[in-house]
Amino acid sequence: MANCHHNALQIGAALVAAEDDATSLEFVTFDPRQAAAAEREGFRVLTVD
Repeated sequence: MANCHHNALQIGAALVAAEDDATSLEFVTFDPRQAAAAEREGFRVLTVD
């Protein structure tokens, strides 16, 4: 459960950095669930294999 909150904080911080325009930044993650959440927020997600 703590991991879910950590992911939410990272996505929230990215939204702040993007000034609420998720399309202005790319989001990089190893976590497929975090990637899906970031995509739902509008980020272009770069996954690392």
